[in-house]
Amino acid sequence: MINNGNQYANDVVSDDPADSDTYSNASWDYVYTGISELVLASDLIGMIEVGEIKKEYELNGIPFTQYNLTVVKSIFNCEEGQSIVLTMTGIKNEDTELEIPEDPLPSKGDKFLVFAKQNVDGTYCILGGPQGRLMYTNGILNSMNNVFSKVPDMNINIKDAHEESIINEINSALKNK
Repeated sequence: MINNGNQYANDVVSDDPADSDTYSNASWDYVYTGISELVLASDLIGMIEVGEIKKEYELNGIPFTQYNLTVVKSIFNCEEGQSIVLTMTGIKNEDTELEIPEDPLPSKGDKFLVFAKQNVDGTYCILGGPQGRLMYTNGILNSMNNVFSKVPDMNINIKDAHEESIINEINSALKNK
């Protein structure tokens, strides 16, 4: 079992033999109760855009991908235009496709509001896997369970929320940080 920030990756499994995708199991070591708790645990909060893959590697048989991200809107402890590196469990390329179904890997150009923790190597991980990542589309935010069918319901359940309402909630919680 490998600890990658706040997530643990286990053995490779296949949900369905007819399914052409291969999945990995994960168990996040903490379930956040809401946005306020995510805010208090975050080292960085910002609206980001996913860029190129920086690096793909395996550690003890567990695949990881590092993504180059650009901060497009700073909320806490980052600057607009800042480049950061996000590490996620899984890999998706021409040769291998292995991801955690509850925490799908992003694609270049995806935009998210992220609640992130800094790793000792200076990279970041998303807090609580899918809990700490809200999909951003045209000023609207959705939690991952409202975007991807394989992501189960969770405490962070945001559907079609306006960006400013979530940012206001975050800024209120930051007063307690």
